[in-house]
Amino acid sequence: MYGTDNEQVIEWVNTNYHSGDWCAACIVRRSNRGVWKLHDGRDTFALKILNGTFPILLQHNLGSMRVAPEVIRTRSDMLHFHIANSNQYGYLARWIQGTVTLDPYCYIRSVARFHQAARWTYETPTQEAYGPSTPKQWFAIYERKLMKLRRWASNPPALELGRTFQHALELANTALVQLQSLNSELYINESVRRGTITHFDLHRGNVICWGSEARIVDFDSSQISLQVCDLHQVISDMQDKMSLSPDRIGDVLNEYFLIHPEARSHEALYRGVCRFPHWFVTIAERAEVAADSIRRNLFLHTLPVILEAEKKKMIYL
Repeated sequence: MYGTDNEQVIEWVNTNYHSGDWCAACIVRRSNRGVWKLHDGRDTFALKILNGTFPILLQHNLGSMRVAPEVIRTRSDMLHFHIANSNQYGYLARWIQGTVTLDPYCYIRSVARFHQAARWTYETPTQEAYGPSTPKQWFAIYERKLMKLRRWASNPPALELGRTFQHALELANTALVQLQSLNSELYINESVRRGTITHFDLHRGNVICWGSEARIVDFDSSQISLQVCDLHQVISDMQDKMSLSPDRIGDVLNEYFLIHPEARSHEALYRGVCRFPHWFVTIAERAEVAADSIRRNLFLHTLPVILEAEKKKMIYL
């Protein structure tokens, strides 16, 4: 399916799954990739279309290791898969509103299993499959997002928040400076040598129930890069959406290291990075929810106290 309008999506679903009285609404449209919400009169589904050989091969590899759902042409109660051609892959999943679990430990175990298995040991991928592999490239991600946050400061929702938003902006600046002070060279060099793969869009919407376990889907943003970026995003997602309090972050990370013990060699770096909320440097990309997110996230107001306490512990910034 190369079209991106709703009628072509419905035609593709009728051809590859089952004919029905489908209704489709586009949620995300990006080039020939996209996400659609479909309803067949009884159930609601999400349809995802991916382009590119790297995410398809990655899905195959991880499916064979039971880290991701297997890529087979089939139907099940939870997920439908279909490979349209050699460089396009789609799946149809029952619509999951917000999250598959309220348990952060189930969530983090699925991330740890993915990170443990996701390294590139097969044929050489395309250049587009390579992500940040130097400190400069890594922190450029946060610098770009921080620039967006600064630009958003003049928008009505930010002006309405007043001092609360300015506090968020100050904390984002402080976090970036302190993240840059971490000694990351050894970790980065090892990640490059091992070919570790980072999901780069790891939130609960991309973690689905599959049998008795949670598994990762949606690899179209994946790159050969630094897995601590995923962990940073996941911990922040838990803080913002699952009310994970700062004093529980250590326990959640302990669960991660239990499943993925190889990461313990860089445990101090992982714990240092995850100490800083990722969410406040990404809210500018989702301005429609940013105001509510800033208002409800109590961690925003406790961060200076937490930082001061952490400085007295074993990890110094």
